[in-house]
Amino acid sequence: MEYITTKKQCQKQIDKYKNVCRGCGGKLTPIETVDNSDRPTFWIGCKKCTVFDNGCNLNEYKIAKKMVIEKHFRFYHKQEPDKNREPEKYNYWLTSQIRGTCRIVNDVLSYNIELIK
Repeated sequence: MEYITTKKQCQKQIDKYKNVCRGCGGKLTPIETVDNSDRPTFWIGCKKCTVFDNGCNLNEYKIAKKMVIEKHFRFYHKQEPDKNREPEKYNYWLTSQIRGTCRIVNDVLSYNIELIK
């Protein structure tokens, strides 16, 4: 079987950027899948969150997590589930909020670098 992207090529991309999952901050791994043309390939993803995700650097993740938890930033305007009564729904909501906030953090940090020059 010929892969569009091999597991080794995918792992090389993961190693190059050293990114973490934007939802949980965990390790990214090559995940075997098929592309839109039904050809076998490997994509970067998080097995814990069960998502394909190119990730972000660890500092971006940490900033996003602090924004959501400490500053109550909400990327998605959805009702926050009760952490004690619905822990699974809360964890899904939390990782979704952090994942979205990582995009904002990445944009802000990129603009900051651009403006410093």
